[in-house]
Parts: sequence; C-alpha cells; structure tokens
Amino acid sequence: MERIEMVSYFLLGGCLGLSAWKDIRTRTISAWVCLVFGAAGAVLAGVRCFGAGSPEALISAALGTLPALLMLAVSKWTKGALGMGDVMLFGVSGIYLGFTGNLIFIWTTCLFTLAAGGIGAALGRMTKKSTLPMGPFALAAWAALGAGGLLL
Repeated sequence: MERIEMVSYFLLGGCLGLSAWKDIRTRTISAWVCLVFGAAGAVLAGVRCFGAGSPEALISAALGTLPALLMLAVSKWTKGALGMGDVMLFGVSGIYLGFTGNLIFIWTTCLFTLAAGGIGAALGRMTKKSTLPMGPFALAAWAALGAGGLLL
C-alpha cells in the first residue's frame, strides 16, 4: 500500500471509529466528523489527481458518493428508518473508496448489521421495532475488508 493510500485508509478508519463510538452512545453520527473527514478525503483525492498524476481520482471520489444519494432517497422514502447520519457516513466513505469500493463496503456493512439483528432476534433480544446503530458495523466492515486487502 503506498503512503497516500495508507493515509486514506486510516483517515477513513478514524472517521468510522469516531462515528461508531458516538452512534453506540447516542444513536447519532456527528455531521462535523463527516464534514471534517469528508473534506480530508477530498483533499487527498486532489493530491492524488494533481500531485500523483492520477486524474481519475477526483472522478472516483465524486462517483463514490452516488450510493449515498440512493440511500438518501431510501431514508426519505422510509421516513427516516435509515438515518441521515448513516447517509453522511457512506457519502464520506465513497470519497475514499470510489464507487465500486463503496458499494462493497455498504453491502458488507449491511450484511454485518443483518447478521447481528438475526442473532438478536434468535436470542429474543430484538423485535421488528428494534433498531441497531449502523456505525459499529461500518467500522467492523472496514476492518474486515481492510484485513482482506479489499479496501483501497
């Protein structure tokens, strides 16, 4: 992993870690955290584009946010069943991961969340009305995909 990719990987991990911690405690994800780490990701995309001679980096960062726009529509359609913090978090991850990487990341996060919900339901700890914070599962997906070499 080259240096700028390593910085990107750990910046995204920092964003996910802070978001998971806040999501567990308050069931919210900080807009400030998403704004700061999103801006850092945009700067890194600019460095990749202009400094490292990779012009597709900015296009990749922009396209990476498209799944978050779809999630925004789902959030509105379901009257907030998917929180706006989750939408912001996946928008930020798209800046770092690009379109395909973000789709894989979102899919893995959803699978982890679904598995936890299924286990909770099987143990009688969750009902149809129960909610789970998605931040911790996004952090787990980041760690799993990173360990498998599938991120960045």
